[in-house]
Order: sequence, then C-alpha cells, then structure tokens
Amino acid sequence: MAEIRVKETGTIKLFESDNTSSVTIASPASLGADRTITLPDANVTLASGTMNDATNLSGNIPVSNLNSGTSASSSTFWRGDGTWVTPTDTSGKINQITRTFSTAGNSSIGTTATSFTDSGISVTITPSATNSVIIVDFACAMSVIVSNRVGEASLYRAIGAGADTEITTAAYEWSYISPDVGSTENRNNWLPSFMRFIDTTHNTTSACEYKIYFLSSSASYTYTLVHSNTTYSMIATEVLA
Repeated sequence: MAEIRVKETGTIKLFESDNTSSVTIASPASLGADRTITLPDANVTLASGTMNDATNLSGNIPVSNLNSGTSASSSTFWRGDGTWVTPTDTSGKINQITRTFSTAGNSSIGTTATSFTDSGISVTITPSATNSVIIVDFACAMSVIVSNRVGEASLYRAIGAGADTEITTAAYEWSYISPDVGSTENRNNWLPSFMRFIDTTHNTTSACEYKIYFLSSSASYTYTLVHSNTTYSMIATEVLA
C-alpha cells in the first residue's frame, strides 16, 4: 500500500484553482500513538466551523469529552454551564400559590337552589407537572337563617375549557345545620368554616379552576355562604411530587 509521508511537523497544502489561497492539513506537534483518519465510501462536504450537529455526529459522546468527566456518575447530569451536577430534590416542595378573596362590604352570596349550583367563588392554578399535588383551601362564614335547615357546599373542578366536575364525594361535602333557637336574630349565626381538599387526580399541566358549588335544603330558605359583613378566602397550592 502506497503512503505519502511528511516528516517533522510538516503540512499538506491544497490550493484553489488560481493558487492564491489554500487549505492546510497539519499534524500535531506531538502524538501519543499513531492516529488514522478514515474517509467514508461516499461524497463528503465538510461544513465550516465546528462539526457538532446531528449529521456529523452519531452515537454517544464519551463522558471524558465533557469537562474530562469530572464528577460524572449515574447520579449526576451535564448542565448548561459545562459541569456535572447532582439534581436537586424538589419533591414535597411548594412550587406556587394562587389566591382569591373578598373584603367586607361586598354583596352576600346565597342560594335557594336545592341542587348544587355555582357560587361564583373560584381559584385557578396551572400545574407545572401532571403528578403534582394541588391543595385547595376555602374559608368563609356561612349561615341559614331558619332553625334546623341545612346548607351544603362542594368542590368542583374545570380543566382548561372543560366542564365543571364535582371532585368531592358526599362524605366530603360541607354541611351546615342552623341551630334550633327561638328568634330570627338568634338564628343568624355565622359559623366560621374551613374546607381543605387534596387533588391528586388532575393529571394535567393545563389551567385548573376550582369552584365552590352550594345548595339549600329547601327552596324556601336561603343558604348564605358569604354575608356582606363577612369575607372568604380561597387558596390553591401546588406541591411537587
């Protein structure tokens, strides 16, 4: 097999047609062993600059080529600043909180409906991960101004532009039973109330709107969820899995 040998640290120059400019192929000043450049059995056009795109590379880049492999292991990853680092454990950490609330002096929110109806109170949060946990808290002062009447509240959820769906079961619905007292004034008891629901089934990164629905046990009596002299607060908290 014929060979072309250039001794010392020689170069091979390939000139263009008018001999004014050239491409130089030069050997390194020193080598640890013989090296081989094997050309493929195909037409190849070399791209200018660094050859680092998918058409010029295949397979895995050796770890030793990335910061000499310093700190590389099965529990680290290659970060954009050119170092191998251990991922930060974010499980169980609060990622975001959203809140809606009212102030005293707003209109009362009540219903005489005997089936669940939208109260207009809601809070929206957009999960960052499908497996995160959303904790929904709601606090208010509720009342039914008639003895032994019942009001109930429940939590519904709408994902994206989807329909409202009840996510609390009957076991978790709020119930308020007004006390059996004599006068209308004494029956007007505003009971501080708190609801917490832990949502592990949203399975989405689309906006989730959580809504309070409520009903009265009788169409003849108003179940008041929020009075004009009281306030409410509704909070959604995302906890990373």
